[in-house]
Amino acid sequence: MFIKDFFIENYYQVYKTAFTPREWIEEKEKLFLNYNNKKYFVNSAADLLAVENETERLINYVEKYLSTNNLKRYYKFFASDYPAKTLELFKISLTSYAEKNTGRTHYEYILSLLKKMSGVKGGKKAVSELVGEFRVHYKNRKAMMEILKEL
Repeated sequence: MFIKDFFIENYYQVYKTAFTPREWIEEKEKLFLNYNNKKYFVNSAADLLAVENETERLINYVEKYLSTNNLKRYYKFFASDYPAKTLELFKISLTSYAEKNTGRTHYEYILSLLKKMSGVKGGKKAVSELVGEFRVHYKNRKAMMEILKEL
């Protein structure tokens, strides 16, 4: 009952032991579909994919419902397997976020995500390019320019 409503790893581990490896394949899909029955991002579905180490499905799920919050929470599970796509998702989500949000708090959040992005293989170059774009596009946002100097 607990695992059907929300993904909780302790209950998940116990639940998984009730099935043979062959049975688990089918049961895992049922569980995923149970979580993923909405038209929006569900953390329980993403958590299941992360624990099952289904990195390709996870990155596609995150991409489908792309947001900076979802990416921040799950990128570490797939960044090593898919660094180029991870960087692309960071760029898309950060560009969208920067376009829609202003203010020092938002700029500090962007900086924190840029730091995470730089930790991905090839990320330093991608961050440098993105920051360059931000400096050109948002040159009138004084606070943003100040915060970006911290990189």
